[in-house]
Amino acid sequence: MADTVRSGASTARMRLDPLDGRQLLCFEAEVHLEQNGDFVQAKLDLTQWGAPLDAGGFAGVRLIVRSNGEP
Repeated sequence: MADTVRSGASTARMRLDPLDGRQLLCFEAEVHLEQNGDFVQAKLDLTQWGAPLDAGGFAGVRLIVRSNGEP
């Protein structure tokens, strides 16, 4: 997780949390506009050791996003 492209001051955290009987990846961020910060990013390897993922057996990606309602 980073805001390093333009030396920004934003911070972020990721953790695994249970919800409705399933594990989810919770990504929390505080975006600070000081020092040109305006975004956060995260990278998550889908395989061990960053090996390529053969996604040939998949039809797409399902992403469920929940927000706390802040703009």
